[in-house]
Amino acid sequence: MAQEFKLKGLTSLDLKNGQKQEAEVEGIENGKVLLVKHNDEVHALNPNCSHYGAPLMKGVVTGDGRITCPWHGACFKISTGDVEDAPALDPLHKFDVTEKDGAVYIKGQEADIKAGRRTLSPKCQSKGDEKVVIVGRGSGSLGAMEALRSGGFTGAITTIATEDHRPIDRTKLSKALLTDLSKLAFRSEDFYKEADITNVTDKVTAVDFSAKKVSTESGKEYPYTKLILASGGVPSFLPIDGLKGDLGNVFLLRQLNDAQDIMKAAGSECGKKIVVIGSSFIGMEVGNCLASQKHHVSIIGMESEPLENVMGPKVGKIFRALLEKSGVKFYLSASVSHGSPSSADKSKIGKVVLKDGTELEADLVVEGTGVKPATQYLQSNDKIQLHEKDKSIIVDDSYAVKGLQDVFAIGDIATYPYH
Repeated sequence: MAQEFKLKGLTSLDLKNGQKQEAEVEGIENGKVLLVKHNDEVHALNPNCSHYGAPLMKGVVTGDGRITCPWHGACFKISTGDVEDAPALDPLHKFDVTEKDGAVYIKGQEADIKAGRRTLSPKCQSKGDEKVVIVGRGSGSLGAMEALRSGGFTGAITTIATEDHRPIDRTKLSKALLTDLSKLAFRSEDFYKEADITNVTDKVTAVDFSAKKVSTESGKEYPYTKLILASGGVPSFLPIDGLKGDLGNVFLLRQLNDAQDIMKAAGSECGKKIVVIGSSFIGMEVGNCLASQKHHVSIIGMESEPLENVMGPKVGKIFRALLEKSGVKFYLSASVSHGSPSSADKSKIGKVVLKDGTELEADLVVEGTGVKPATQYLQSNDKIQLHEKDKSIIVDDSYAVKGLQDVFAIGDIATYPYH
């Protein structure tokens, strides 16, 4: 049951439109709320982003009534706490605010203040003829599932993906090379059972948009009334001898099993010689993680500074200096010639050779040179128009696929209108 809590040290709601203030909640250890004024009304919310806990006090309040996280850009509606933009999944609690007797109070439950986020209830028992099929099982897929169930959809929901597990936070794969599903999964297995969501492990091979059915490698067909394409991106090996998947201990990083394979190859002992090809986010995060485990890490990049294409050379230089303090060596403005097998085991990588002749010994190699939209199952389908350059799916402002009925695309595979 909701009760009143006094905010420590506040005697009035002295805020201007667009201003915010963090306040402690009396009687609750570490209890805090964020006060935000918008359209002449003060709202109280949980104070931290539900993604990675960034302080929303440092966020940006927009004129349309949203507050944006300062770290990764997640947006929340000020008047409700609802999520309005990724990567946050959980909304925030919203508390009523009152000013009386020279003090400021909020009304809510202690558990909600402590929780710091609002968990949506997915409980449902599917019924009716509506069938939503989601191709892919990443964060976009999970967001769609949750939005459907929290919005009152009671039809069947089926996800189809090659992964044999529930949706995970892929960013943790490169940041920490975690190998434990329980530390990566967004939701517990019980969440999907309660939401009556069927997760199928299979490879989608085709979609018949006229007959409204999805075909898989195992020969099964899944009919739909609405289809959500969320198959994400797919990395690929460099088309270079020794690095195109033809030698062992050369890895990509996209799935949980990729991280498990990398950590198995790195082993429990420190001191492995590891070459990371690519100096953008994946390469830098993987390199930093492996260096922290006391391995000898070399990062190869085509840019003059890491992350230069997205953050510029000045910021890239700062990140390079940070990793160099951890012992990482950089080979920048460089191109790879080929990989050579190990003298001890011809089936595995032994060296990475640059075009200038530099040879880097390697016990293992991680390639982080980008991804492309995972739309192979659609590229021979004349019913859908793919982007001519990257084969992504062109959508409108509502993520509906142009030229098709009841088909939507989200995430890495979707090209949104440019405004």
